[in-house]
Amino acid sequence: MAWRQAGNDLFKRKEYAKAIMAYSKEITDHPDDHVLISNRAEAFLKLKQYTEAYHDALDVTVRCDTDVKGHYRLARALSGLDRFEEARGHLETALRLDRSNCAVADELKSVRALALARRKVKWTNLLCTLLDEAQESAPM
Repeated sequence: MAWRQAGNDLFKRKEYAKAIMAYSKEITDHPDDHVLISNRAEAFLKLKQYTEAYHDALDVTVRCDTDVKGHYRLARALSGLDRFEEARGHLETALRLDRSNCAVADELKSVRALALARRKVKWTNLLCTLLDEAQESAPM
């Protein structure tokens, strides 16, 4: 319990790397505590360590599929990894679990916009490639 409190205190002081170390020590003693793992995921997110946050948040959602924070943190990690469609799914799950969660609703709007922009860029790039190929193969 001492490491958990130390992690929480360090997190509040925005000493995220030290908080991660404290949470990790407590997780060693309590490996099934999904709240500790979720807290460490949030600290990873604060440091933009999206791969580590992804693994922790995924672990949380596997252990407790009704954990709103777990789905929210997993979605934020996926967004950081440019996996917007997957992020959208977890945000929709979180919102189904807690319809009044404004942070989740706002993040869902952002992720939908990013996913749409990504699809537009993808289609634009494809169109440009096809036009370039058509011009190269056209007789002069």
